Amino acid sequence: MAYHAADVDLASVPNLPATRGYQQEMLDESLRRNIIIAMDTGSGKTHIAVLRLKIEVERQPRKICWFFAPTVALCEQQFNVIKGALPVSVGLISGSLEPNQWKDAGLWKRVLDTHRIVVSTPQVMLDALRHSYINMGRDIALMVFDEAHHAKDKDPYNMIMQEFYYQLLPRDVEVDVDPQYLRPMILGLTASPIYGGDIAKSFKLIESNLDSTIRTPRLNREELARHVHRPVFKHALYIAPSAYGSDIPFSTNLASLSAVIKTLTIDDDPYVKQLRKDLAKITPQTPEYYRLDQKLSKVIRKENSFTLKGLKDFERAAEAILMDLGEWATDWYVWTILEQAKAACGSQSEMPTWQSREKRHLAEVIERIHATPVSYYDDDIVDASSHKVIALVQALVNEKEDMEESDEAFSGLVFVRRRDTVIALSELLKHHPVTKGSFQVGSLVGTSDSSHRHAFLDLTRKLIRQSQEETLSAFRLGEKNLLIATSVAEEGIDVQACGCVIRWDVPDNMVSWLQSRGRARRKRSTFIIMFSEGSGLDENVALWERKAREIVEKANEPERLDVAIEPDIKEYLEFRHPTTGALLTLDSAIQHLNHFVAVHPNAGHHIDFKPLYDIDPPELPTGWHSLENRALIGSQPYQGPWAATVTLPKFLPSEFRVHKTKMEHPTKSSAQKHAAFKAYKRMYDVGLLDDKLLPLFFRDEEIEHLKQDVEKRISVVKVAPQINAWLPLSNGDPWYRFEVSLGSLPTLLMFTRRPCPPDWLVPGGPPPLYVPRQGEVIMTVRDMGRVSVDDMEIREAGEYTRRLFWSIHGPRMT
Repeated sequence: MAYHAADVDLASVPNLPATRGYQQEMLDESLRRNIIIAMDTGSGKTHIAVLRLKIEVERQPRKICWFFAPTVALCEQQFNVIKGALPVSVGLISGSLEPNQWKDAGLWKRVLDTHRIVVSTPQVMLDALRHSYINMGRDIALMVFDEAHHAKDKDPYNMIMQEFYYQLLPRDVEVDVDPQYLRPMILGLTASPIYGGDIAKSFKLIESNLDSTIRTPRLNREELARHVHRPVFKHALYIAPSAYGSDIPFSTNLASLSAVIKTLTIDDDPYVKQLRKDLAKITPQTPEYYRLDQKLSKVIRKENSFTLKGLKDFERAAEAILMDLGEWATDWYVWTILEQAKAACGSQSEMPTWQSREKRHLAEVIERIHATPVSYYDDDIVDASSHKVIALVQALVNEKEDMEESDEAFSGLVFVRRRDTVIALSELLKHHPVTKGSFQVGSLVGTSDSSHRHAFLDLTRKLIRQSQEETLSAFRLGEKNLLIATSVAEEGIDVQACGCVIRWDVPDNMVSWLQSRGRARRKRSTFIIMFSEGSGLDENVALWERKAREIVEKANEPERLDVAIEPDIKEYLEFRHPTTGALLTLDSAIQHLNHFVAVHPNAGHHIDFKPLYDIDPPELPTGWHSLENRALIGSQPYQGPWAATVTLPKFLPSEFRVHKTKMEHPTKSSAQKHAAFKAYKRMYDVGLLDDKLLPLFFRDEEIEHLKQDVEKRISVVKVAPQINAWLPLSNGDPWYRFEVSLGSLPTLLMFTRRPCPPDWLVPGGPPPLYVPRQGEVIMTVRDMGRVSVDDMEIREAGEYTRRLFWSIHGPRMT
C-alpha cells in the first residue's frame, strides 16, 4: 500500500514547529525511496528526520528505527531533540553509558523490547550486528544517517551497509519474501555530500554506499532560500612572515629550547639504552629476539623515543605558533609547557605512564633550557603579536560593533587547525588590551585518548579547564561570547547563537569550508576567512562557491536520478556463524583479537598481554641499530608482497598461539588483518568463542560443574548485618561535600553523610592509591561545605555513581 505524509496527522507532534513546504517535499520523497537530503545547515534537516521517524514508527510497530550520528556529543544533541518531539520511547547508547555492550545480551534484548527509536554512534550498531545481537532485516525498519557524507572507505557507516544491508534483499523484490530478509529504508542528512573535488565521483560513491539518491528541494527552492540564512562572506588580509626572510619573528624561549634539542641524540636516550639492555638478555635467533631487534631499529631510525620525539613535537608546535601568533604567544607557550613538564617529572601521580628513567632524563634536559615567563603589560603583548593577530583583533572589533549597532549581542567562533594554537590564541585574546574587556573567551578542542601511554604534548590538556559540554553551555547562555575551536565544532554541534565565524586557517577542503560556514546561523551573520596577501587562496573559495551551486544543480538532474550503481566492494573476507549470523571480517579481525586477549582474567596483570605481530620480510636488517653506516642501509624500502605472523599470549596451548599468512599481501596492514582473521577463526574452530563470536574461556561442562557445586550449598545463611559507617542520623541531614583530586585527573566532587576524618583534609593525609602498572597515585581532599538533600548536585552525583558502578558490576546493578 502506498504511504504518504498526508496520511499522517503531523499536528499530533506538538513539540515541533510547523513543517515548511520544502521540508514536506523532502519528507514525501523519503517515503517513496531511499534519499540523502542535501540542504544547508539551519534549514531543518533534523525536523524532516523526526517526522520520518514518526511515520515509520507508526507503520512498522514490530520494528525499531535507528538514528546514527558520528560523535557522542552529536548523538546526545539529536537524542534530546527526538525525545522532546515524539511521544515514544527513545534510547541513547554509547560506550560511556553501556560499557559492557559487547558481552551483555540482556542489554540488546531490553533495547529491542523497550525502545521504538535508538540513537547511537555507528560503531555501536556495527558491533551489535557483528555479534548478532541485532538482526537488521528482522529488527530495523529505518536507518537515519546524520552527516551522511562520512559513508565511505572504512567508516562504520559504510561498513554497516556493506557487511549487513547489502546482504539482504531489496525492498522491491518481485517474489514473496519474509520481511526479515528485506532491507530497511534509508534516510541520509548532510550539508556537504562531497568528500573531494570531483562532485560526480562523490555523488556516485556516497549514493552507492548508502543505496540512496542525493536530493534537494526543487518545487520549493525559493522558500528554502528564505529560511536559510547564508552568512555574508568577508576576508581579512594579513602579511605573513616569509620562511627565510629577515622578518621572521624571534622567540628567546623557543631559541633556548631548540638549542638544547640540537645537543640530544637518539643513542643517548634512556629508552634506547634500556632496549639495548633488554636485547642483550634474550637468546639470539628466537622470535622474541627478532621482535625486539626490529623495535630497537625502528625507534632509532624514526627517533621515536618518548623524550626526543616529545621535545621535537613540542618544538614544531612552538615554531608554528611563532609564525602564526608572534613572539609573545610563543614565549608563553614554551614557558607554560616547560612548567607543566617540570611538575609532571617531579610527581608520581601526574602522567603515570611515563617511566621513571624517562622522567629523570626529561627533567635533566628541561633544567638546561633557560626560559623566562612573559610580561602581561599591554604594550609588550601588542608589540610581540603577529600581523595576523592584529587582523583578527580588528575583525572581531568590527563585527562586535556592527552587531551592537543592530541591537544584537556579539557571539563568535574562530576555527583553528592546531590544538596548540587554540590554547595559545585563547590566552593571548584573554590578555590583549583590545579584546580582554570585550570578549569572554572559551576554548573548544577534541578529546584525545592517550590512556595507555601519555604523549608529551598531552600536558596541554590540563590548560583547558572546562569540558566541551561546559564550554558550549556557557556559550549558549551568553557567559562566553567567543569560542576558539578546532574542527570538533565544525560538524553538527548546535551553536544557534553564533553570528560570526572566522577561519584562522584556510579550510583544507570544501567539506570543511561548508561545515564551518554553516556554524554562522543568525539572520545577519558573517563568515570571514583569513588570507595572507599574495597567497592566491581566495581562488579556492571562489571555486568552492561554484561547486556549492553545482551540488544543488546535480542533485536534481532528472537524467541522473534513475542511474543504478552497484556498491564498490574492495578486498573482503568474512566468516558468518551458520545459525546466529554473527560476522567476522578482515576489518574487524584485529579489533576482535585484541578484545579476545584483553578480557582474559590475567590481562590486567601484564602490560604486554596483547597479540604480537611480526612482518615478513622485516622492515630493517637484523642488527641495523648497531651498524656504523646504518643510514645507507635500508634506504630503499621494500614494496611487497608481505606476510605476517601473529603470536597470542601463553594462556593458550602452544598449537593455538602462532598463526601465519602467506607472502602474498600487497601491504603490511593487509597481511596483519589476514593473520588476525586466521587466528580468530581458529579460536572459533577450537571452541573458545560462543555463537556470537565472543570469547568463552570456560567450556559448558566446566560451567555446569560449577553450577552443581553451587546447588549443594545452603541457600540461606544467617549473618550479622553489615555496619554502615555513613548512615545518616535522619533523612533531613545535609550532605557533606568534598573536592577530591587524584593525580593528574580532573577534580571530582564527593558527597558523604558523615564528615571525612580530619587528618584527610591536611596535605599527605589521605592514604595513597595504587594502580596496576602505574604505581602510587596521590589523593587530596578539600572541604567544600554542606548541601541540602534536594540539591541538584546530589542527583547528578547519584547518576554518575550508578554509571561508575555499572561499568564494574553490569547486570547485577538494579
